[in-house]
Amino acid sequence: MSLRSPAYGVPPEPPLKRQRLAGSALSESKTMTTRTAAPMADLSEQLDMQERKKYSKGKTLGRGTYADVFLATLKSDPTKTFAIKKIRIAAEQDRIGISYDTLREIRCLQELDHPNIIKLYSVFSTKDQNLNLVLENLPRGDLKQLYLDATIRYSPADIKAWMLMVMRGMWFCHSSFILHRDIKPDNILIASNGEVKIADFGLARTFVDPGQKRAMTHEVITLWYRPLELLFKAPYYGGAVDIWSCACVFAELVLRQPFLPAPTESSLSQIRTICERVGSPTEDNWPGVSKLPDYVATSEVTPQRTRAAWLAEFRILGEQGAELLSKMLALDPNKRLSAEQTLRHPYWTSAPRPTSLELLPKKGGGLETMGKDLTRRGGELPVRENGEAKNGRADGVARKIDFGGVPAVAAGLAGLTAAAAYLDAKYHIRHDLRAGSLEAAAIDGMQFVTQRQIANRLLLYHVLEDHANGKFASNLFLEYEGRTWTYKAFHDDVQRVGNWLLNDLDVQKGEMVALNGPNSAEYLILWFALDGIGARQALINCNLTGEALQHCVRICSARYMLTERSLQPLVESSIAALDEAKVQVVYFDEAFVSSLPSGPPLPEDRRTGIQVSDTKGLIYTSGTTGLPKGTILRTGRWLLTARSMATYLELKPSDKFYTCLPLYHGAAQGLCTTPVLWAGASMTLGRKFSHKTFWPEVSASRANRLQYVGELCRYLVNAPPHPLERQHRVNEAWGNGMRPDVWERFRSRFNIPVIHELYAATDGMGSTFNANRGDFSRSAIGVRGALWDYRNSANQVRLRIDPDTEDLIRDSAGQVVKSAVDEPGEVVHKIDPLMKESAFAGYYQNASSTEKRWMRDVFAKGDLWFRSGDVMRQDHDGRVYFVDRLGDTFRWKSENVSTNEVADVVGAFHQIDEANVYGVAVPNADGRCGCAAVVLTAGTSADALDLAGLARHVVERLPRYAVPIFLRVTAALSYTGTFKVQKGQAKREGIDLDLIEKSGGENRMFWLRPGGSAYEPFTRQCSLELQDGKVRL
Repeated sequence: MSLRSPAYGVPPEPPLKRQRLAGSALSESKTMTTRTAAPMADLSEQLDMQERKKYSKGKTLGRGTYADVFLATLKSDPTKTFAIKKIRIAAEQDRIGISYDTLREIRCLQELDHPNIIKLYSVFSTKDQNLNLVLENLPRGDLKQLYLDATIRYSPADIKAWMLMVMRGMWFCHSSFILHRDIKPDNILIASNGEVKIADFGLARTFVDPGQKRAMTHEVITLWYRPLELLFKAPYYGGAVDIWSCACVFAELVLRQPFLPAPTESSLSQIRTICERVGSPTEDNWPGVSKLPDYVATSEVTPQRTRAAWLAEFRILGEQGAELLSKMLALDPNKRLSAEQTLRHPYWTSAPRPTSLELLPKKGGGLETMGKDLTRRGGELPVRENGEAKNGRADGVARKIDFGGVPAVAAGLAGLTAAAAYLDAKYHIRHDLRAGSLEAAAIDGMQFVTQRQIANRLLLYHVLEDHANGKFASNLFLEYEGRTWTYKAFHDDVQRVGNWLLNDLDVQKGEMVALNGPNSAEYLILWFALDGIGARQALINCNLTGEALQHCVRICSARYMLTERSLQPLVESSIAALDEAKVQVVYFDEAFVSSLPSGPPLPEDRRTGIQVSDTKGLIYTSGTTGLPKGTILRTGRWLLTARSMATYLELKPSDKFYTCLPLYHGAAQGLCTTPVLWAGASMTLGRKFSHKTFWPEVSASRANRLQYVGELCRYLVNAPPHPLERQHRVNEAWGNGMRPDVWERFRSRFNIPVIHELYAATDGMGSTFNANRGDFSRSAIGVRGALWDYRNSANQVRLRIDPDTEDLIRDSAGQVVKSAVDEPGEVVHKIDPLMKESAFAGYYQNASSTEKRWMRDVFAKGDLWFRSGDVMRQDHDGRVYFVDRLGDTFRWKSENVSTNEVADVVGAFHQIDEANVYGVAVPNADGRCGCAAVVLTAGTSADALDLAGLARHVVERLPRYAVPIFLRVTAALSYTGTFKVQKGQAKREGIDLDLIEKSGGENRMFWLRPGGSAYEPFTRQCSLELQDGKVRL
């Protein structure tokens, strides 16, 4: 029986009941879905009792059939006020344990942290099992009550300020791939400082389902704010529906009354109203409209409203404002402005400038209005004067979960923090080097792991077990989103999950299990539980979907892929392929661990007889084959890395790390989590990076060390000042990839004296460190003196490379050539042929890619060298600098991008004959951005290229970081004598339009702007915008 969740849009079968689970038995299907969904039906069992007690409930602000709203204060600080929305149990909730509207609202507000979106602080249940959302207190009411108050006068500048905030919030929703689907003045609330915030996400949904096209319900958006495509029951739509609603609000603020109020509450009446006020839809102004399911041709065609007509009615907005409004109300959704295009319109920068917050009118009905607004369900209008409910949305508003994979929302969302971004690091430590001999470090490490093997204490689970039963038992180990675990508590949870893996999934010793999820405590618990039962972990990049995801799961030969519920939209498109490969998808969420009973200690025989050289797990990295390769991690290496890094960093039990880097790659695992474990120290784990919430999390964690990758640091120094950016205890930043132009700005601005830069690689060997405190070694990845050279120069050298072919340069005698001082060269490592497999375990089930990393007979007959693929230079003072990465990969957004994989996808587009993908340097960004040089099919010109279609094609098939931002249409690609595509010249020319022009030939440059849906010409003006930092990729 399949372990994945029920079909979208229908409740689970059999219906779930609000009752305690009987004992510890699972259903016959042994599904995690049942085990995680059932606790959600029994919310009071899952919620944190202490979270409920943090708040003192005050006066009632509103009561409704859907929810009641109360004012509340924080007991520890009564000056902090909140609005608590208590959602009532309804008939439909009895079937599934929680209303779909509530699921939508919680799911979306978890993801959205923006000044113009209402903030969700926490969630808890009460004894009557009603769900309580702790929301931001917005005491000034809403925009509807503001404009209805005839005593309030406001200006065009005030309207501009309000709409600018609304559109910023809407842009953030869309850039986070969330449709609101119920924008109206009643859902735009006003904070005490005058800031407006979008509220009521009960009808929201995600609108990106990579690799799959899924129909959405048309029964959304309050009727007067609903666009024609929904009234015609279009099955597919996007952000344009929200833009129409925003435009209606825009017009309403000017008119101080609804812009498109139908005389009766029916779809036909609303269609007639739109046709009369905006114009009739026809095949001429909206190609394809007649094919929509409920298209109605009006008896009389009303011409589209002219520019003069818009200006006549909305004169106070000026020409720019009237034009913007008309473009937001375009009948054809494909011609309607996007949120980003709306924000780029010159209206916002034209006179008058938007009113500042402190000068805006702030009277919008007060607390009672906010309370009434929050009591309504999505899509509802306020009650009529006679008390009759007025929904304004026709019959049958969507109540089923129609969006791609709503997570099984965890009940105990105590102390929600917006953790964020989608950041990743591939680097992992290989040897325990601080200084001295590579050989000495290797010998010491081998002795250590051999002793642990003899004692049958070779696993990281053994370290956890020792701490849980020893002097560190009550020490803090993990903090995550307001929840904490001591070593003993964490070990207890690991045992629960370990027993579940044994008893319900029958995971065998040595079996490989795929683990797929963003950062969470549950992810770590699953990782250690698999370790504790002697299983192996294949750590899947949680951004993957489609073929890349299927490939990673297939090559590790897993029976199960344990997947966080939030990733369901990415996984669903691969379900059929995974089923065919006999891989069962098992979803977990925050409620999963607490739903499991306590169990006996995990069997000791599961952890005996394990060898140093056994494969412990896989970490995936992009490679020259075009798809991710699974780097084999030996059991001994995992433990040795933990010990080595803890020793090198001199970690103590009193130390605390903060990291928000992803756990599916080596940095957060081997450079933070496992060293912390070895030392008995503690760590605060962020879900993902967000420059807005980073410093609040760091400050609250009271950590004295933080982990970084270079792009994270650039985001932070480019962000506006934050009041907490120097209010922390961090004295050392530890990581890799910090760029020279960021280095000192980061140190001085955030008051972090030590920047500890390192270099290492998951699929490599060797490492460098630089604990930088001053000017001398700034921006270096390491410093090497005479002693290091004396001990190690025979075993690690830099070799000259051809910049075009990236092959090693050889002299007239056929010998490779060492790089001179300050000359870039590829780093290679000498290996004893007898120690080949222990030095580099290689790629799982990929012998050909493993073999490409080796060179033989380099300086002498029979010698063996390992190619790092990384180019470095070393100056006269021994400072080592990272230059670039060779091969068919480049690094962007802290991810490795395979050029072959991207080229395969781009080349599959029907108008493209050949594609050559490479990374190009761009201003104000780390790494290299993807550029695809393409040759079009015969008969296709650059002008005829479907730029929107191509953008959709690549976005649907590639992780976002791998989508090529730049497109170079050229007449032909250049090849070497050995028929390799030449990339050197193209990489040097990059996106420099002058160099591209000088190269000759027919070349056209295009780019995909941030948030854009189609490639567009890349002009000199666009280049200036990049250079000036006006556009950030």
